[in-house]
Parts: sequence; structure tokens; C-alpha cells
Amino acid sequence: MNSPSAELAWEIWRKNRFGFLLLFVFLIVCLGLSRVAAHFAAEASQLSSILPAEAPEVFDANTRATDWLSFAGQWSGVLLGLSFLITLAMFAFAESSPLRGFSGIPSRLFTLPVRTGQLVAVPMGSGVCFVALLYVAWSRLVLAPVLPQDVRMADNYFLLLLPAALAGFQTLVWTLPGFPRTRVTLLILLITSVAVLSGLPFSELNRWPERRLALMAIYAVLLVAAPFIAWLGVTHVRKGEWHDWPALTALMNRLPDTFLRRRDFAGPTGAQFWIECRRNGRSALWGLAIVISFILGLNAIFLLSDRTASELFGSVYGPILLFLVFIWTPVLGLMVCGDLGSRRLPLTTFQATRPVAVGDLVSAKLKAMVAVWLGGWLLAVLSIGVWAVYCDQFNAYFDQLYDERGPRTDLIIVGALSLHALVGLFPLWLTGRVPGLPWSFVILLILYVGLGNIIGWFDRHPNYQAAALLLIGFAAALKLGIAFLAFRLALKRRLVKRSFVFGAVSIWIVGTAFFLRLMSWIAERNNWDEFLMLPFAILLFPLARIALAPLALAMNRHR
Repeated sequence: MNSPSAELAWEIWRKNRFGFLLLFVFLIVCLGLSRVAAHFAAEASQLSSILPAEAPEVFDANTRATDWLSFAGQWSGVLLGLSFLITLAMFAFAESSPLRGFSGIPSRLFTLPVRTGQLVAVPMGSGVCFVALLYVAWSRLVLAPVLPQDVRMADNYFLLLLPAALAGFQTLVWTLPGFPRTRVTLLILLITSVAVLSGLPFSELNRWPERRLALMAIYAVLLVAAPFIAWLGVTHVRKGEWHDWPALTALMNRLPDTFLRRRDFAGPTGAQFWIECRRNGRSALWGLAIVISFILGLNAIFLLSDRTASELFGSVYGPILLFLVFIWTPVLGLMVCGDLGSRRLPLTTFQATRPVAVGDLVSAKLKAMVAVWLGGWLLAVLSIGVWAVYCDQFNAYFDQLYDERGPRTDLIIVGALSLHALVGLFPLWLTGRVPGLPWSFVILLILYVGLGNIIGWFDRHPNYQAAALLLIGFAAALKLGIAFLAFRLALKRRLVKRSFVFGAVSIWIVGTAFFLRLMSWIAERNNWDEFLMLPFAILLFPLARIALAPLALAMNRHR
């Protein structure tokens, strides 16, 4: 290489070449789906202009075009969001240390004869250009053919938002390596803000043109100020001037201890449960509380505008539930499966050498996950209730929870979906061999979106109910077979006791019975067909993943 800038660019490419390949695969797949959907839409439009609207050919063509447009639009949105997260991870230009966890710019680069400005300018400039080109490619090639004619992408808005978000992400990662908890909190707030701000162009917001210009001006200022702030912070980090504040850290750790009563544990399992809640669950609840406070703060600012109280209540209710179900709950499962204190998935020596059997360790992690998950939902419900009282929308709050026939069906489905997502890729995370965020969510989101598309397809094609029932039966048999073999192998290796197997099977039977009763009640309430819903409910409550968990944790513990 002839220049340090070229060497830095080559290192970014060499280190993340598989990430670039994955982005290219996502783009090609969605491009193909977009072209197929556009072809069927054009075919339906052509038939509608030739044949009468009541013709069976026109109806079939419109149905096929609608299905493909919905399928392509859903997958394009999911994979575009994943592409942005992968881009953030690639251009963070950071390395993961076994001792310090996720760090900023690698300290080995500070010993090279390279200016600090080049260490900042090359990854930030290349990242900003790349994310802008990535968005243009998705907007023009993939999203334009599948979007309705009256909906257009706000290209100017997103070409400022996404580069500014990337620059802000890099600044936080590089300038706060000695403050990991503060950095994680700010990164969560940043990603949440980007998700909310990305949905504004598609919402019916009052005086949107004026607010759009104001937001674009803010993004431009952030895009200009971020390189200077990053350069200033990296300069201090390179000189070793920014370190952790021991007094502040001790104070933050001492505050929760004042509310905890010290008591003796009944055994190693109880002690392990307390350790899991303290090391992982407490930070998860604090992070959720900060995000909820951030959402409430943003809506409090809108009180100065001409928005009504009902609009304010709805703008709090939706974002909190979306964050709680689709972001916080999977992150909670990933955190408890790993070790937040060391910020990595492989077990630390402290955890691996605990005098606790593998089955008891799995039970402690599961109990901690469920306990913190319930605490998160309670925190969300209380915060939404307080905001409803503040906005004088207390009746609307109960309308969201109940209607004239009892509890809301959609809220029950959201709660069940959140509980199912809590387990997520539980045994895969317990192996400690998953790179972590955002890579593990690629598998998780693809599985859930793919399952949703399959269910939607069978719902739109009732003639294939027999095939759907056959697939459900095969999946149930496969699930029970995997669970039987996993439990048998775990008992043979003496990883778990028979009481663990009995407890897991008993909870699965009770949970499956509850899901069957819940599905029957939902179908009866909404006049839905129970032919496929009741057999599908058998698959919802996890058993095979629980059975594989001890084997996965043993693989992690004895690596």
C-alpha cells in the first residue's frame, strides 16, 4: 500500500468481506423478488384493461400480484433494516477483546505512524459514502417497484438520516471505550431514534413539510459535527486521557444494593439465579427504563405542538410495545444466555467453574429470563398508564386493554409472541459460538418473517389446508423427536437430572394446554376456522429448544 488511508480501507474490506458479501446477497434476493412482484402486477394491470373486472382470470391475477407485492415488501423492509445494522457493525472499525469486550478503535493502530485524523476520516468517510450508495441501490432497484404508486421514498430525507446515524454511531463507539454501560445506553437510544425517525415520512404528521426541513437541518449539523467530535475523542483516547470513573461506577452499583436485603441462599441454584438477575437482568431493566423515558421525553416535546392528547397517547403506546417485543425481548434472551459483565457470549471462568450442574445453570438462566421479562412488561404497562393519566386518556388506556367482549385479542397475541421470542435461538446462543449482534438476529428475524409468510400464504389459499395440516404434523413429530433424543443424551452424559426432564415436560404440557385454550378462545371470538389454528398451537410452546439447551451449554462450558 502506498498510503495509510489505502491500508485502513483495505483492512475494513478484508475484515468484513463476508459482511459485504451478505449485503450483496440480500440486495440480489430482494431485487429478484421485486422484479417478480412487478411482473405479476403488470400482468394483472394488463388483464384488467382487457377483460371485465369480474372475470376469474382478473381475480386470480390480482390475488397473485397482491401476494407477491406483500411478500416482496415485507422481506425487503426486513432485509433493508438488517443491511443497515450490518453496515453499522462493519464500519464501527472496532474489535472484540476477550478481556475488555467490545472496544473502540483497536489500540494497535495507535502505535502506527498514522495521524488521528486519518484513523477517523477513512472509516467514517467510507462508511457514510457506502450507506448512502446502499440506500440509493435499495430505493431505486428494490423498493420503487413494490411500493404503491401514491407512496414514494423520501430520498433526500433518508440520504441525510442514515449517514448521520452512521457517523453518530461511530462517534459513540470510538470515543467511549472506557464507559461501556454509558456507550451501550446511548447506542440503544440512537438506534431507537433512527427507527422512529425512519417511520415519520410514512405517517400522517401535522405540518410534516416544515418539520421535515427542520429534521434534515439537524441531520446535516450532526453529519458535520460528528467527525470533529470523533477526532477530539479519539485523540484523548489515544493519549490515554479518558478512563472509567471509579467513584461514579461505585455509586451506580451501590444505589441498587440499598434496596436489596441480604439473605442466605437455599442452595447453589438459588445463588446462580441471583447472579443471573444481578449481572444481566438489572442492566436490561435499566436499559428499558431509559428507552421508555426517552420516548416519553420526545412526546413531551410534542406537547408544545398542535397534536391532540389521543395522538400523544397513541405515539407512546405503539413505540414502547414495538421496542419491548421486537428489540428488548430478544436482546434480553441473548444477554442472559451470555454474560453482560464480560460483554461476550462464551462463559467466563467465573461462570464455568461455579459448583452448579449444567441443568441447574440452564434452569437459573430460564428463570432469570422469565422474571426479568415479566418485570419489563410491568414497567411498560405502568409507564403507559402514567402517561395516559397525564394526557387525560385514562379511558382510552382501558380501551386498549379491554373491549366489550373482554381482553383485547391483539394484545394477547403480542404477549404470546413476546414470550415465544424470549426463548428465540436459546440453545444456539448458549453455545457461545454466535458472533452476537446483529448477526444472530439475522437468523431469528428470517425464521419469524418466513414463518409469518407461510402462515399468511396458507390463510390466503384455503384449498391447501390438508397440506398445511400435514406440515404441522411433521413439524410436531420432528419437535418431539428432537426433544426425546436431546433429553436422552443429556441424561446419559449426566448433564441434567430426571427432575429437570420431568419439570420441562410438565411445563410444556401445561403451556401447550394453555395455548390450545387461548387459540380456541381467539378463534371463537373472531369467528375463525379452528381446523389449522388448534394443531398449530401445539408448536408454539418450546420444548425442543429447552431439551437442546443443556447440551449447548455443556459445549460452551467445556470448550
